[in-house]
Amino acid sequence: EAEELLLNAGEIDKNNSYVNYRLAILYFTIKSLVKANKYINNALLISPNKTEFKILKADILFSQLNYEEALQVLSKINVEKKSYLFLQKELLLSKVYLTISEFKKAEIILLNLKSVFESEKIIFLTLSNLYFQLKDLKRGILILQEGLKLYPSFLPFKFNLAVMYRNLGDIKLAIDTHLEIIRID
Repeated sequence: EAEELLLNAGEIDKNNSYVNYRLAILYFTIKSLVKANKYINNALLISPNKTEFKILKADILFSQLNYEEALQVLSKINVEKKSYLFLQKELLLSKVYLTISEFKKAEIILLNLKSVFESEKIIFLTLSNLYFQLKDLKRGILILQEGLKLYPSFLPFKFNLAVMYRNLGDIKLAIDTHLEIIRID
C-alpha cells in the first residue's frame, strides 16, 4: 500500500527527491537492495547535498557488501557533530570498519560517539560487541556496567554481560546475571 502510494506520488511529481528517498527506505527495509539503490540514486540526482540521502546510500552499499564504496560515500559527509545525522553516519562508519576488521578505527569512532552521545544504548552495545570480538572481556564488562548505570533494566546489556562473565570464566556471576534477566523479563 505504501509502495503504491509513493509510486503514484512519484508519477505526479517526478522531481520530488523525498518520494524517491522514501521509496529507497521502503525497498531497503524489505531488503530489495537493487530497487533501493535505484531510488536513492534518483533522490541524489535531484538533491545531491542531502546528508540523509547520502547516509542511506552508504547503508545500501554496505548491505550490498560494497564496503569501500560505502566508506567513500561516508568520508564525503560533513555534518554537525552533535546532530542525529552525525550519530547515524558515525555508527554506520564503525559498522563498516568492524566488518572489514579495522577494529581500532571502529573503537576510536565509538569512543568519540560515547563522549558526545553519553546515553545512547546502541553505542554501549556496539562497543561491548567490539570488545567481545577482540576478546577484551574486561573492557567489554566495564562498558556494559557503565551502560547499566544509565539503564539498569536494559536486557541486552545484561545478556551481553552474562556472556562476557561466562567467557571470562566467572560462572557464578554469569548465572546470577542470567537470573536477573529472568526476574526482569
